[in-house]
Amino acid sequence: MKYREIGSEFWNIPQGDENHLFSNDTRWFISGRAALDHILKDIMTTKEIRTAAMPSWCCDTMIEPFLRNGIAVSFYPVIIKDGRLYQDYQDIKADVLLKMEYFGYEAHNDLPFAGTIISDISHSIFTDADHDSDYVFGSLRKWAGFKTGGFASCKEGFKLKEPTSTDSEYVGRRKKAMALKSAYISGLSDDKGYLDIYVEAEESLVGLYDLCGDKEDIEAAKHLDLRYLKERRRANAKNLLAELGEYALFKEMGADDCPLFVPIIIDNRDELRKYLIDHAIYCPIHWPISPLHQLSEEERYLYDHELSLICDQRYDLADIREMTAIIKQYLKEKTC
Repeated sequence: MKYREIGSEFWNIPQGDENHLFSNDTRWFISGRAALDHILKDIMTTKEIRTAAMPSWCCDTMIEPFLRNGIAVSFYPVIIKDGRLYQDYQDIKADVLLKMEYFGYEAHNDLPFAGTIISDISHSIFTDADHDSDYVFGSLRKWAGFKTGGFASCKEGFKLKEPTSTDSEYVGRRKKAMALKSAYISGLSDDKGYLDIYVEAEESLVGLYDLCGDKEDIEAAKHLDLRYLKERRRANAKNLLAELGEYALFKEMGADDCPLFVPIIIDNRDELRKYLIDHAIYCPIHWPISPLHQLSEEERYLYDHELSLICDQRYDLADIREMTAIIKQYLKEKTC
């Protein structure tokens, strides 16, 4: 089947047998930020949190839960050093540390921190990384067509009661948008009204906390076809690295890696992104800089030069080669 666009929002979830990826004590939330908010409130049932350290390269939605709970945030550097992504954990002074591994690629940084550690595993949930943390959380919406998809677990068990209700209006918007996009992608409709509905849903998600995940999503997560998801993503990423490896942030893919995207570092990033959009290819950037970020010039470099190339399970090698050819055409035009 020929896709009419590459990227943007998901519309389906590959299903298979029960995968046993999630433990029985996993809690489910309307979003990743709601999961993080729940973790912070759980910690504060027994101890005071005044300060938190988090990576300088992050989405502002991960900053918000700290601030709304009255916690001062500082940022430790995430930069490109000696051609590799480097997280500087040295000399961190905080009550809580938030850490993350990026895009499903293995991290190589030691973590000398004695306080409470929270791991955002949104990018690394499908790798075999050892998440030695007090709490872990993430969001499955980045991987497949989940309407909610936030999840969290605690090494010692949660002390706080979990939420039992969700926002049916938000869930309904996402469900409607996915149905319309599925019809568009399959050629059954020319209606792109799903774009506005996705935007409306995302806008309504802001400020939604203390809400559980959708029951359909929870069952879908437990039956997510992990083998299919990993094999397609790895095959697509391998092809991208073979063709565009000189621009890749992660030059190699480890045996246990499961790429969320293939991030590249490139000059004229915004121009290339627009060029791809003109060809119906929608590659996101990670992340827009917000007023909540506090960044040095060295830390800003990632924000200004990174582009996340699509490699997910919706697409086959023909789609990836089409995208690669368009990128190469852009690069050729820039050098002429």
